Amino acid sequence: MADDILDKRLIYINSSNAQFINNTDYDFYFDIQEAIRNAVYIKIMKCEVVLNPSAGAYNAGDGDPIFVNLNNYNRLYTNVLADTNDFNKGGKNVACFEQITLNLSDKFDTASAIPSKFVSFKTEYTATGCTINDTNTYVLDNIESKLKRFNIQLLDKSYNIIAKNKINKFTILLCVYSKNKKSSLV
Repeated sequence: MADDILDKRLIYINSSNAQFINNTDYDFYFDIQEAIRNAVYIKIMKCEVVLNPSAGAYNAGDGDPIFVNLNNYNRLYTNVLADTNDFNKGGKNVACFEQITLNLSDKFDTASAIPSKFVSFKTEYTATGCTINDTNTYVLDNIESKLKRFNIQLLDKSYNIIAKNKINKFTILLCVYSKNKKSSLV
């Protein structure tokens, strides 16, 4: 890539402006108006979820994750328990793009508190550079010749798609790096 110039494009995705696959699951897509040509890296800058307390979203335990699938890009790997929470039955290996930790004890006096208002949990990254060694940068396996659609699913600690009514809003800020050939002056 020594002969290429990296262009950057910030993409802000808000689930309020997305097209949901159905009315029950937090599974949606977001199209950008102009396709990004020759995308090589996707850097996550911020990821936030706003839970809906009236839908029983706080049945989650303190420290439980919300996994974020983005276009089946696998940046994070882990093992999750089956729905039984029995370690002897093993778990399953899963991969996702990002995860948000529900730190209930950081937000409330007790982790079991059930607030009556919307509450947000987020992950923010402060690194400003982009190298393939940054942990918040995903290197695409193959160059995406025309990246236009972002498919997103939110999954619970057992890796099941979360019900749409449990989350009020989801936002993510990405920086997509694409390569362009250097143009030389004549």
